Parts: sequence; C-alpha cells; structure tokens
Amino acid sequence: RRVVFTCSLPTRGKRASADDTLLGVEEFYVQSWTLEEYTKASENSDLFNAIKDRLDASEDSNMQPSKGNLLESKFYFAGGSSRYMFHHPTAKVVDELKTSVATVEDVLKYLQNSIGDQSSHVVNRLFGCRVDSQGEKMVSIVSQFAASLIAMKQGPGFLENLAKVWDNERNPSMQGYLFEMWFFASLSKGGI
Repeated sequence: RRVVFTCSLPTRGKRASADDTLLGVEEFYVQSWTLEEYTKASENSDLFNAIKDRLDASEDSNMQPSKGNLLESKFYFAGGSSRYMFHHPTAKVVDELKTSVATVEDVLKYLQNSIGDQSSHVVNRLFGCRVDSQGEKMVSIVSQFAASLIAMKQGPGFLENLAKVWDNERNPSMQGYLFEMWFFASLSKGGI
C-alpha cells in the first residue's frame, strides 16, 4: 500500500533523508502551469464547466467573453498557480498576493534559491517553479500581477540588482516580466 500526499509547494521544507529512505518517501515534482496548459485542460468541457465561475477576471461584463479571454484574464493574476486559477476567485488571489508581497522582505533571495522561508504567505503563494532543459529547478514569480506588486514595493534599484543576477536564458518566463516590473517600479518611486 502507498500513501500519496499531493500539495502545491515549491519546497517540502527541511528534509530528513534517512527517514525518507526508511519510509520509502519519494517526491513527484509538478511544475507551475503555463497558459498553454490551462488552455489545453479547458478543452475538457467537464473541467471548464467546473471552474468557469472562478475565471472571473475579465473586464468586459457587458459581453460574454470567450474561453480564451477568460483564461488569459485570470492568468494575469493566477499565473502558474493552478490553485489560484481553478480554486480561488480573482479577488481572493489578489488579496493573498498582496499579503505575500507585504510579508516578504527580500524577493531576490528567493529567486536566487538562497532561502526558502516556511511562511505560508511567501513561498507557498508568491513563487512558482519550473525545470530547465538541464533538469534544474528554477523559482520564478507566480504571475505578472505579483511581479508588478513586487516592483512597486521594491523600486527600480531592486530591478537593477535582479537584472545582474537573472539568467534570462534559463528562465524565460521571468524575462517577460522584467520590463513591466521596471515600469511599475518607476511609477511608484517617483515616475518615469
């Protein structure tokens, strides 16, 4: 018999390798979702009908938005977090991400994998993970919305430091956020 625990955490916390071996514990790594994966999954009408009331981020309430518009609008806020995309309404996602950004002191350390705080407001909410072509895990900010909140809090100096350490070739999902982050950081800290 086997017991399987499924959770959406970028890290399992402090591991006890000897206990894992003794108990036969193995990790199964699931990457953060992409917009293409959400789109493919929503082709299943049963799944789409079960989640469509949580795809509530579309701005146009006068018209019936397309499935693609619903997914893209929610993806801006939820990003790679399937929990945010499928389980929570947009207002709750926004609240949780705002709390996460207010809680974290130095986002750069998380993105560099130099710390992994156990705070349920930070690691479990604010970041996503992907595996690169060499099989290495990469931490990234979960969504464009979260990236803009971080930029407004941290300011343009943070983005200069981020650009120095960021390996854009290994982490293309984060590369797309950089300009937008700079824009919002500049607006919130004195203008462009």
